[in-house]
Amino acid sequence: MVEIESAVPFKQIKRYGAPYGKPGVMLREVQNQSIVQIAAFPGAEKDLFKALGSELGIVVDGTAGRVGVNDDGSIRAVWISLNSYLVVASSMPDRVLHQRLAKACGSHALVTDQSAGRVCFELTGASVIDLLMMESATNFERDAFGPGESRAASWAGIACIVLFADGSDPDRPVYQLFPHRSFAQSLWEELCDAGREYAVEVIG
Repeated sequence: MVEIESAVPFKQIKRYGAPYGKPGVMLREVQNQSIVQIAAFPGAEKDLFKALGSELGIVVDGTAGRVGVNDDGSIRAVWISLNSYLVVASSMPDRVLHQRLAKACGSHALVTDQSAGRVCFELTGASVIDLLMMESATNFERDAFGPGESRAASWAGIACIVLFADGSDPDRPVYQLFPHRSFAQSLWEELCDAGREYAVEVIG
């Protein structure tokens, strides 16, 4: 896997907001993940879903917002829009992931390497939902958006995909944001500035 430079080169490992007590949100950039976008050709949706299952062990069926995960949790198919996903792998080089998907799914879908085009921000903490809902029209409340689901959202006009990655600890839910790299610095600054109310701590 080729190491990609940080998408937020001007980030600072620091606390934004109240200097004392536990942070309401912890924010980090998740680097060096392989990300490939797949979009089914019209009429080939079921063939794509079958290919994802046989090649990577991921089960998806096109249901809006439903994310597929392989057995060990190292590869996810994050729903973007109708029959379109971001396949995100934490333990496979980007070139290998792209080649495997192109070979298995290329006749059923458009396959595009996004490892250098998308980035991943991870937010966790008791105030994450409050922060996410401050400047977005998307409803992130638990009864509307559950663990293992994804949504398209935007902040200050910056669009990204949001994944509710882990809800096992209700006091520290984990969300991942996948903006385009060209808007990453702006979104990062927006989150840090808006999060002062809840004390955002940048941890990486």
